[in-house]
Amino acid sequence: MLFRGALFLMALSMAGHTAGTSEVEIDLVQAQSFFQEARFLCENDGGKLWGQSLCVPIAFIHPKTREMVTNHIDPEGTLVSRDGVFLGTWPDSLPVANSSAVWHGTRWTTLMWPLPDGKTARSSLMMHESFHNIQEKLGFSANNPSNAQLDSREGRTWLRLEWRALRVALTSAGSEQKGAIRDALVFRAHRRHLFSGSADSERRMEMIEGLAEYTGIKLCGLNADSSRKYLAGDLYETRANAASFISTFAYWSGPAYGLLLDEYGVIWRKGLTPDMDLGKLLQAASGIELPEDPSTAAEEIAARYDGATVQAEELVREQEHNRKLADFRARLVDGPVLILPLIKMNLQYDPRGMVSMDSLGTVYLTIKISDAWGILDVSSGGALMATTWTSLRVPAPTDPAARAVQGDGWTLQLSDGWELVPAMRPGDFTLTTRR
Repeated sequence: MLFRGALFLMALSMAGHTAGTSEVEIDLVQAQSFFQEARFLCENDGGKLWGQSLCVPIAFIHPKTREMVTNHIDPEGTLVSRDGVFLGTWPDSLPVANSSAVWHGTRWTTLMWPLPDGKTARSSLMMHESFHNIQEKLGFSANNPSNAQLDSREGRTWLRLEWRALRVALTSAGSEQKGAIRDALVFRAHRRHLFSGSADSERRMEMIEGLAEYTGIKLCGLNADSSRKYLAGDLYETRANAASFISTFAYWSGPAYGLLLDEYGVIWRKGLTPDMDLGKLLQAASGIELPEDPSTAAEEIAARYDGATVQAEELVREQEHNRKLADFRARLVDGPVLILPLIKMNLQYDPRGMVSMDSLGTVYLTIKISDAWGILDVSSGGALMATTWTSLRVPAPTDPAARAVQGDGWTLQLSDGWELVPAMRPGDFTLTTRR
């Protein structure tokens, strides 16, 4: 996928593959040019943004062939030097994703080939993922908090109104800008009042993906005014009807608050910790006081941002969403399933294709997981991840005795020593090691 963002990963150690010398599918001249672009951007920053250099090891990876081209040699020396870059094969057990991953003891920024054609989008992507490479040094550990409230009609409605107000704030100045910031904060406070615990889960996501996307936009080569307009364009209605916001909202909320904080000239990045909230930082910087009853105020000011239209659109979306939930329940809960235990998983998925089923977990429309038992590839129909991240469900296999296990929309390559066995509920299966 070409989504500008990191995917949640859990580490899985494995050995690398030695590069061959066959023809490569990644254009080496173009790859070298993109590496030079990344180096120019990180050197131009010089560590000023975060106090850490963003000049990091980068690997471009072809998602089908797993061919990789890097800007650094690996410590094990398995990569082959050619035309100013290094060639190899990305291991099967590590995901191909726009992200960062540890391979041969080195943390690599990984980017799926091809990169975006547009220079701004490409530069933003490279700097976004480079932030993920250094985030742990800054004290921001990877996490994947649930934001199921953003799959609901109310959650989506008030998030979209927050974005509409942020868009006005990014493209205005003076009292108009301050008023729009206040409106955004009111919508934000009302939404978080509606859903217990959402302030914490949303904040944690913004402190990872929001900061990464802020970094990408901040360092992509645009000046401050152009950066705000670029993000404001992204916040327009092309984003409003996305299938899912639960893992993507921070890509717009985070940089919006970050760029507006920069507008106020406050030194907000120094001393930033994961328990801080970007909205509260902006409220303090702007000197805005929120009403005692944000919920009443939110209802009153919604008309300024055509709230009635947003609510009508979300009502239609909710009706379709409920039909999807019924289908997922029949397929992944009520019907016969294969239950895969999650032991030491490594996964890749498209965060745009996620559907919350509340206490039952989250459906990933497509997902690929490597674990002790093998590799599961769900290409269609979805898989249900438990809220505890301890198990995953897919429809029951068509032939449980086959070594090349398949089911409706998925395939499973079993590792040696593992087999399918009946589960507790008749018709269900699970995985276990052979005795």
